[in-house]
Amino acid sequence: MKRRAYIILLVCTILPIWAQFQFVSGKETLATAYSLNASRIAFAAPEKLLVHTDSQLEQRFQYLKNRMGFNGTVLVAEGHEIIHAGAYGYKQGSGGEALDLHTTFQLASVSKVITATAVLQLYDAGDIRDLHDPIQAYMPDFPYPDVTIHHMLIHRSGIPRYMPIAEARWNPENMLSNEDMLQLMATDSQQPYFSAGGGFNYLNTNYAFLALLVERLSGQSFGNYVKEHIFIPAGMKNSFVLDPAKELPRNVAIGHSRMRRGYRQIPFDMLDGVVGDKGIFSNVIDLLRFDMALDEGRLISLDTRESAFCPGSPNRLYSNYGYGWRMRKQVDQVVYHFGWWRGYRSAYIKDITHGRTIIVLSNRDNMRRYFSPWELMCDFYEGEEDAD
Repeated sequence: MKRRAYIILLVCTILPIWAQFQFVSGKETLATAYSLNASRIAFAAPEKLLVHTDSQLEQRFQYLKNRMGFNGTVLVAEGHEIIHAGAYGYKQGSGGEALDLHTTFQLASVSKVITATAVLQLYDAGDIRDLHDPIQAYMPDFPYPDVTIHHMLIHRSGIPRYMPIAEARWNPENMLSNEDMLQLMATDSQQPYFSAGGGFNYLNTNYAFLALLVERLSGQSFGNYVKEHIFIPAGMKNSFVLDPAKELPRNVAIGHSRMRRGYRQIPFDMLDGVVGDKGIFSNVIDLLRFDMALDEGRLISLDTRESAFCPGSPNRLYSNYGYGWRMRKQVDQVVYHFGWWRGYRSAYIKDITHGRTIIVLSNRDNMRRYFSPWELMCDFYEGEEDAD
């Protein structure tokens, strides 16, 4: 009997490690396999961790689905332990194949969290000497000489928006790339909104340029870099950076926009070729894996992680921004990002003090009309007050 128990224990110990070695290849061998094994969400059977369903939250989201039209997935965790996870609705928005917890969604601006992480990895590795270096030190053809990496990360660059420039000057039949965006910006006459560091302006252009910086420094496409250095080490099996030239994987939710009668599927257009500001697809399980890897120092150093959570505009008490993260105010130790793009809504809230994580992904763009993810955070605090 003891021998049998020993064999079972040995198999349960070795099999996940063997499976992880099969998942990695090339240079990412022992170190990557070890980091994946450190994750408390196993590759072999992540669904086994998803049995926790909070009855009140389930009732709430069933109501939102049936009465208000919520269509998406939800995950609430504390200390990286899942309190509630649920999928509600359909991949096509109005019927057909049902969503599940592994269905991927366009993260929209929540992609910026991952883009910033990629930049900070290059800083930790020494490829970026100083975050206060001018972008031109690494991209000589960047057209704004006074703008630093730090300015871009915290949205204080002052540079123009690329989308109106592209819509005015780019052939909409051709997909725009990050390199194309750079060429458009370099030859455009529009002046910066303000001098670098002279103000705050949340801007997709900043993070599209940061993704291009990652490409230039790594010698890889942004998608390949993120896959190799973030998705694989964190165990994010179903996440990817959009490549409009490739067919989408099967388990992807399609973005829909609310119309007067029902919902309309939103097709890709030329702006979907630019990534970093958007363009990353993931699911609630993979984002929890990312959250765990970030907190455990497996993606960037813990010191660098702390710097990412620091407000970049000290004089702003509300709506502040660090390295890829928004802050509600300077003192509450809650960082977050929301996103909206082409029929998708996303939310990623991280309560640093209490170790709480809330992730909501939807493929209908009208979620904010009837539900705010902040309601889930308020539930935590109400529960604490009741307990007192």
